[in-house]
Amino acid sequence: MSEFRNVKTIKRASQVLMDKIIIHQAIPNIGIEQISPFILLHHFDYFSAPGEIPFQVSPHPHRGFCPVTFLFEGSIEHNDSLGNNKTIQKNEVQWIHAARGIIHSEKADKKFIEQGGQIQGIQLWINMPKSLKMSPPSYQAIKKMRLH
Repeated sequence: MSEFRNVKTIKRASQVLMDKIIIHQAIPNIGIEQISPFILLHHFDYFSAPGEIPFQVSPHPHRGFCPVTFLFEGSIEHNDSLGNNKTIQKNEVQWIHAARGIIHSEKADKKFIEQGGQIQGIQLWINMPKSLKMSPPSYQAIKKMRLH
């Protein structure tokens, strides 16, 4: 039988500015620098009226880790230096294998901007083993299965 441990402390996620967006950052945080292999954990949650742009992150580079994004609500359009242009929606995931380097941008997609609504998700950055850090970068959108 396993033993349960008591929760010693609860840490509030810090608010940080990413481009022009305020996000909640749970890792790293005061007293929590890194939980290997996890480098960073963000939570974003916005509401926008029709025609507003709630979420837009300018092109920026990544190298040596895998940012994984899961959406609870809304949709995000991804563009990158490999030529990928994909949109993920509610309950879908994007997995970037940054490896030796990729430049990407993210924003609410055109349909979401037209309709407005809630956009909410998390992004977890996973450190890659040293042996894979210079491998070719890749991108994968993990979409919901559509049964007919």
